[in-house]
Amino acid sequence: MRRDESFSIGEVCMLVPGLTRKMVRYWHQEGFLGPAIIQTMGQRYIYRFDKNHLKLIKKIKGYLDRGYQLRAAAEKAGREVIKKGNNARS
Repeated sequence: MRRDESFSIGEVCMLVPGLTRKMVRYWHQEGFLGPAIIQTMGQRYIYRFDKNHLKLIKKIKGYLDRGYQLRAAAEKAGREVIKKGNNARS
């Protein structure tokens, strides 16, 4: 994993086959990804996603590829990521 362990939208799209920037922006806007890390560069805001976001995005995309609707895919993926996170702490 990289030093800062955060990824731009473009980097996320390169890591997840078939994912577009528009999809990531929409999912974030609709609240399916939770809060992003926001960096400012002058007048611009750069959204960055951590490794947990990346896991969630990969799972959502996988469910969409299997025919799930976006809301159902996001809910199912979210439950799995939370469950795995809780199991890792146990």
